[in-house]
Amino acid sequence: MVHRFNHPCFARQYRALQALGSLLVLAAVALPAPETSAEVLRAPGWLAVLPEGGQPQVPDVRAKGREWFVDSNRGDDAGAGSKTSPWKSLGRLARAGLASGDVVRLRCGSVWRETLAIDARVTSGGLTIASEAGCPAAKLPSIRGSEVVDAGWQADPGQPTASVVDRFGAVSAVFVRGQRLMPARMPNFSGIGQEFAQADGQNSLRSFRLKDKERRLVGDRDLVGATVYVRAVPWQIEKATVSRYDPASGVVTLDKDLTSTVLTGAGYIFEGKRWMLDSPGEWFHDNRGKRLYILTSDGQRPRAGEVEVAARESALVVRNAKQVRLVGLDLRHTSHAALDVQDSKDLVLEGLNIEDPGEYGVLIYRSEGVSLRGARVSGAGLSGVLTREAPRGVISGNAIVDTGLLGRAGGANGAIVVNGEGSLVDGNLVMRSANPGIHFFNKDGTKVQRNVVVRPCLRMADCGGIYTWTAHSPAQATRQRIQRATVKDNIVLGGAGNLEGTAGRGRNQSVGIYLDEMTGGVQVLDNLLAGMENGIYLHNAQFNNIQGNTIRAVSHASVTAHMSLPDADVIRGNRIRGNSLVSRPASRGGDEVFAFKWQQQADPSRLFAGEDANQIQDNAVVRVGADGATRWYVGEGLTARTWSPDDWKRFAGGDRERVLKLAPEAATVSKTDAVNLIADGGFRAKPPGWSPYFNPAGSGGGMAITSCDGTPCLRFTPGHASDVLSSKSFQLESEPARNQYVLRYTVKAGPAGGRIRATVRRNGPPYDTFGLDQTPLRLAPGQVWRAELPFDANSSDPARLDFSAEPGGEYFLSAVSVVRVDSAPGAQVTNARSLLLVNLSDQVQSLSCQDVRLSSCAAIDEQGQEVKWPLAVAPGQHVCVFPRQSPQ
Repeated sequence: MVHRFNHPCFARQYRALQALGSLLVLAAVALPAPETSAEVLRAPGWLAVLPEGGQPQVPDVRAKGREWFVDSNRGDDAGAGSKTSPWKSLGRLARAGLASGDVVRLRCGSVWRETLAIDARVTSGGLTIASEAGCPAAKLPSIRGSEVVDAGWQADPGQPTASVVDRFGAVSAVFVRGQRLMPARMPNFSGIGQEFAQADGQNSLRSFRLKDKERRLVGDRDLVGATVYVRAVPWQIEKATVSRYDPASGVVTLDKDLTSTVLTGAGYIFEGKRWMLDSPGEWFHDNRGKRLYILTSDGQRPRAGEVEVAARESALVVRNAKQVRLVGLDLRHTSHAALDVQDSKDLVLEGLNIEDPGEYGVLIYRSEGVSLRGARVSGAGLSGVLTREAPRGVISGNAIVDTGLLGRAGGANGAIVVNGEGSLVDGNLVMRSANPGIHFFNKDGTKVQRNVVVRPCLRMADCGGIYTWTAHSPAQATRQRIQRATVKDNIVLGGAGNLEGTAGRGRNQSVGIYLDEMTGGVQVLDNLLAGMENGIYLHNAQFNNIQGNTIRAVSHASVTAHMSLPDADVIRGNRIRGNSLVSRPASRGGDEVFAFKWQQQADPSRLFAGEDANQIQDNAVVRVGADGATRWYVGEGLTARTWSPDDWKRFAGGDRERVLKLAPEAATVSKTDAVNLIADGGFRAKPPGWSPYFNPAGSGGGMAITSCDGTPCLRFTPGHASDVLSSKSFQLESEPARNQYVLRYTVKAGPAGGRIRATVRRNGPPYDTFGLDQTPLRLAPGQVWRAELPFDANSSDPARLDFSAEPGGEYFLSAVSVVRVDSAPGAQVTNARSLLLVNLSDQVQSLSCQDVRLSSCAAIDEQGQEVKWPLAVAPGQHVCVFPRQSPQ
């Protein structure tokens, strides 16, 4: 069955999608569309069809007053400014005496290497600056923050593959034949998820130690003065300078404290030293010697004029202006903001093409009523669009692409960030962003609607496709039912959080729509979310209305609420009603998907009772799996409880469940190394090769070897919640393509049942996890569970396997192994045994089983009916399919 998504206006999205053009570089295949070709983008859990397109949408401009012309090639500032006698420079506009209703037309194909400044000297208001009528998209008039390096390039005597030229002044970015190079760095950039080296933590905000591999790479070379980017927390990358380095110990000391302690496994990147220039596509500027060095991507030495360097902060600056219109301009290669608007009012910015701004594509500050429409912003360093103190702003029908990516070492903001009362973010396409796709400040009257966000949070964890944050302080919690902002009719297609360099933290923290830290009064209505770990996440949030949303193909929980302040009642008054959710029972001990996860340390009934209780009502849950039951997770840590539907009915009035019977899960890995890394995983050694820790505050803790149906097993009886059973130390590999493992074990619960949890962690302080931290597994009395938990190791330091369990129970462990494996052949295409197919193009799309890349074409839809291939999916519709067999 094909469903029409409740999306009242796709027209603006079509225009934004068409503006994306050739930047759609994710895996694309041709589809048999009848009238237009399309791009197919995919990630685990979803497949999206988008129309091909190319350029910003430039509207026609008609002059109400005089027309003036500027031509960078054949103009003359002494001319009349007419079509036959155009001016040459943009600076000439400051003394032109332009009047309201006038239009300044910039010549097609012209390039200016100067900053166009618009203020009261240029116009008193009502001015339009636009491209010449009929400009081809590839010939929009271009204002650039870069300068051309005209000097000839020579081979560097010390490194013949590098090219060098004398160069004066600072350099913030380098472009060779239009392509952006990366600053020289260590380690070299190998793609998203392969960027960082991993630190040894020193329990310090200001220092860390290089591991032996990196210490050997640095050797006795100079590191003092290098810029360092540190991922001390999953959601942020901080910048500092190396103030001291000890080659003997490998300890790096920074010039300032970071906001968080650098733990072992935290990621870091160095930049700013000549010796780091060793990979194609890098550059280095010697500030003292005034020389610029580059290694081109193709190995060819550039000719004079083929290299540009960013030399100006902005291409276009608007200050203290009103009723100005900018149309069809190309802005690129700046060190700060391509378009910088401040202290202005009622501006209209239309059909702009913005490429490779160092920080912001469009920055709007202390300006009211500014509209940005039909633009394409690609490759911004921090944000594609950022507004601050900007009420009544409109960000509509734009394509914002590759924000904070392209090998940048530093952190990034959201692709679109809006901060101002009455802000409207409508019908935009946000493709690939390092951090959130859309970050709105929860100001009164803000509307985020009809946007498509694809692959947000590519470099971050604890991150949302659409995100808002209010404050850490409970004093700023919302105390009554109000309406501040609306998030409605959006589509978010995401992926798992990027945990590289997070020291094992940030698991299950990628989110479709994220209401963070004291957010209140948000209406989250009729959105479609797929592919991320959590569909909707409320963190210490109050009086929000979550209604009519469709959540599919999530890998952890459809809806998560987390109260991280146990002494403050800061999750109150939320209404979660009439949503369509998905769940999946645990399979071999892992990959369980919860319909709801309420994570807190207090009595869970307190969340759903008393004045301003949270309300859960009339939600529909599609449960995927052959056995087990939908479970609602309530609690935190080992003491968390998972409730059955009957338990949940006490708190969720009218919630209902539909069960899709599928074949049991198949193994997701295949063996390559048969060596079990766990010493005495079969519990045959005397004494056993396991060490218990029993907290003195508990009682009754014990460990003993016994027999389980004739097979040796270990009886573990914890007496305290912090009791741990630990294996002997073992070594993992953390290099990509060699760091994939699977933990297998069998556990039988005693007569009381209970919860058990497995963790692979460091063998010594700070005991951080190395890639596996199992959600507590609830066992019924006498239940036998055979667990299979794949994980990616994030450290090669000595590790150990820990089992912790709920006190008062007995747990019989046998057949414990950790084995290195290869991933199953072929890319994963589903999450939670479900795959959302959505057509965002303006033509019917026919999708075959081969297009969808299922290992078996046998699949059912949400009503339990067999899927008949090919599927014809009309514009604005989606269908979710559920493979009968799990992917191999």
